[in-house]
Amino acid sequence: MSIPDFFYNSSFIWFLLGLIFALLELVIPGFVIIFFAFGAWLISLISLFVDIDIAIQIISFVIASVSGLVLLRNKLKSRFFSEKQNDSSLQDNEFIGQKVVVIEDILPTKNGKVEFKGANWSAKSDYDSKAGSIVQVIGQESICLIVKPYKK
Repeated sequence: MSIPDFFYNSSFIWFLLGLIFALLELVIPGFVIIFFAFGAWLISLISLFVDIDIAIQIISFVIASVSGLVLLRNKLKSRFFSEKQNDSSLQDNEFIGQKVVVIEDILPTKNGKVEFKGANWSAKSDYDSKAGSIVQVIGQESICLIVKPYKK
């Protein structure tokens, strides 16, 4: 059983290389490797119709990939990946404004703990809050809630 001839075609090899780069972009996100996939697919398409020396193909691949990366990455990244995905703005945060119970004293110099929806959360505050008191969430830093005393 022999390997079909199209496996030796440079167009097919560039297409597979582009596919590998595209799959790597899914595994290693960063919106960088995808430009190398597009570069490989461009060379695959060109080499499908034009017989080009392998050295020219490689140089063209590098130029196309790096050019796309430099010229298009920031524009496309801002268009497809809005900053709202990473934004923890007040209106998008489910914790902001919620009343929670302090289960471990919170001091301005020492983080404490609060209970929210049945889970314990680290909490910090500029005010003293004793265990058992009610506080209101005013912010969040990673997994730490920022609270203030609740005023009725």
